[in-house]
Amino acid sequence: MSYQKKLQNPKWQKKRLEILQRDDFTCQSCGSDNEELHVHHKWYEYGKDIWDYDNECYETLCHLCHNEIELHLKEILVDIVMELRKSVIIQSDYTCILNLLNSISYKSEYANYNPYRVMDAIDYIVSNDVIGQIIEMRSEKFK
Repeated sequence: MSYQKKLQNPKWQKKRLEILQRDDFTCQSCGSDNEELHVHHKWYEYGKDIWDYDNECYETLCHLCHNEIELHLKEILVDIVMELRKSVIIQSDYTCILNLLNSISYKSEYANYNPYRVMDAIDYIVSNDVIGQIIEMRSEKFK
């Protein structure tokens, strides 16, 4: 079943209403109660349906805050892809890294990582030039 179909499932609609009520129909990030509200998954776990999580996995966000989280992740991923393109890593490593980034960046039933932890990890990788260090180590091996 596609993610869009799961969003229409009565089990999700029931869970969504439960979370909205718990959060008093208010964005947990900015406090707005007059914007379109989304129920956001803080993380995904492989094999679980979107309604099968404990309630602490969910938070109510307005569409603006929800989009900001998604946009921030995508911006970081673009920066990493640009760094990878400038690098000298071998194609199989490049493909592997891109596949990993794609799997954690888009909502899919396989994206089982907490988005906040992913953002922190990507920020760490970029700020500490981890990719550059890996490239340098690989370059040393091939000299």
